[in-house]
Amino acid sequence: MLIDITLFLVVLAFGIFLLTLAGLLVFSEERGKNFLLGFATSAFTHYLEISLRIIVGAALVVWATKMLFSPVFLVFGWLLIGTSAVLAVIPWQWHKRFADLSVPPVLKYPKLLAIVAAAMGSFILFCLVNGPTV
Repeated sequence: MLIDITLFLVVLAFGIFLLTLAGLLVFSEERGKNFLLGFATSAFTHYLEISLRIIVGAALVVWATKMLFSPVFLVFGWLLIGTSAVLAVIPWQWHKRFADLSVPPVLKYPKLLAIVAAAMGSFILFCLVNGPTV
């Protein structure tokens, strides 16, 4: 029972996180950009990101059967876990270099990124609340 509540809350928090990120990019664009540029800036942030991704990925994998569009969340959860495993075995400086190359071009379109984050967050929350066995 406690594990079910915990898994539900992790998936709920992930959806809310994406909606919050969208709001940050719309209402405080610089803060949103700085937040996204803050990943992989140190070994601590590198491993914190990996840990959070694995927690969210595992919650999605386990909870997917209780959500609408279960296969989507099962695949997405495993994708988060798999990419996190790769990040866990590379030096954090490589992750930083990759982020330094890939994040700035995306941040040229903060409103589009906000729309995508809001859509993803809303979709996750909708599927979580309207799942077959909530």
